Amino acid sequence: MHPPRRALSLACLALGVALAPAPAYGNGRFPRAERLLERGGDPEKLVLSATYGLLVTNDRGAEWRHVCELGFAFAVAEIDPLVGVFPDGSLIVKGSRSLNRAPPPYCAFEPVLGGMGTDTVVDFSLDGTTPDRVVALSMERGDGGGVVNRLYESLDAGRTFAPFGQPLPEEVVTFGVTLDLAPSNPLRIYATATGRDVAGVFVRSDDDGESWRTTALRLEPEENPYIALVDPANVDVVYVRTDLWAPSDEGIYEANDALLYSYDGGASFRELFRAKGKLFGFALSPDGSEVLVGYGDPVDPARVVDAAALGIYRASTSDFAFTKIYAGSVSCRTWTANGLYAGTSQGEREFALGIAPSSDFDLGVAEPFAPLLDLREVRGPVECPACTTTGACLESWPTTCALFGSCDAGAPTNGSGGTDCAGATGASGGGAGGASAGGASGTAGRGTAGTHDREKTDGSCGCRAGGLGEGRALAWAGLLVAMFGGRVLLRSRGRPAKP
Repeated sequence: MHPPRRALSLACLALGVALAPAPAYGNGRFPRAERLLERGGDPEKLVLSATYGLLVTNDRGAEWRHVCELGFAFAVAEIDPLVGVFPDGSLIVKGSRSLNRAPPPYCAFEPVLGGMGTDTVVDFSLDGTTPDRVVALSMERGDGGGVVNRLYESLDAGRTFAPFGQPLPEEVVTFGVTLDLAPSNPLRIYATATGRDVAGVFVRSDDDGESWRTTALRLEPEENPYIALVDPANVDVVYVRTDLWAPSDEGIYEANDALLYSYDGGASFRELFRAKGKLFGFALSPDGSEVLVGYGDPVDPARVVDAAALGIYRASTSDFAFTKIYAGSVSCRTWTANGLYAGTSQGEREFALGIAPSSDFDLGVAEPFAPLLDLREVRGPVECPACTTTGACLESWPTTCALFGSCDAGAPTNGSGGTDCAGATGASGGGAGGASAGGASGTAGRGTAGTHDREKTDGSCGCRAGGLGEGRALAWAGLLVAMFGGRVLLRSRGRPAKP
């Protein structure tokens, strides 16, 4: 049997992109913020995930510190990290294939799930009703050589994981894409996936993952679905964003992303909005009365967006009539009781993250966002002993600060630079370890600067990043081709992160 034409074309695309010269942007991509999180709801303590790693601040942006990919993913990689924050301030981050964890000040990351053999963590979701619970979706090779999309659960803030519930239905699902627990009822679990017979599938469980029902999504063949948000107040209201690069008659790939909406728990969907840009940002107002979508430009010379489509659009949830309120590329949206955060273009606005008190502005307002992050002022890596995983970021800082334009922001410091790492884990080894089914973690490795695991997750909806990323999974795509006989998903995610 010949592999499907779609799989072959994707495999060739992956090989072609892998051999093509990368743009001169740090790890190969244009700098873009993807998800902003308030640690414990504290507006002073922020975590920003981006195409260039993580940035953290304890003083609302007066000083930002960097955690490089080598620090949290143990390799120099094109990764759009999925990030979650536990009540104690610990971070859980999806790296290249493993799920990795570190307590403050984020010096010693160690893998807690995935990364063994071909096992790959696809996505995860924190339980808003149980502070230390997190559920993860892992893509694994099954006994028969196919793909098994399996759930794992942690009840101790991501320290250990164990198998949980039943896998996504193999007769319908090929590759898992995103996973979310409903905030108001964590027994309701939602997922999106690519289908065996259709482009996209929406998957739902009402009994904590013990059984599943599926809905086929009406998508184009290369259009991939990502959960943007489950309404915190209504378990049946779900927003899904799509990622599509549609070929024109001239063979040029053009952005054409959409927002989908379901009021019945995913039994049906309708399209609310579509524009010729990348839908990197989605947010629901704290009172649930408004939604915002944000379209941006990944700055890929091989692909095209419509500059006129870029910006922020607002609509009431009563009618979903969208109006453009902000012009220019945006990369993420997060809306909390403390304000509306927006990832912006550093080149266009001279800041990469801003905040507005609300969405009460329109195109007539010159600049509604107050700057919170100017990349030119990033101070340096998080201060850590040299023998920790994040301690390795000091060596790469000259390259990073050149990308940020911050090399004159002051000489970086990184702790003592000594080897006193008592109690620190994940300090040695050549690659990421992983967790067994029972949750025993492996040993984190620093990796080397020459290791290019160029997997990426897309710049995310609602500032959430996840998946395999922007339709170009590069070396990871080649791995999947080899593993699964050419049935490859090249995904884009903007997870988000979650709004």
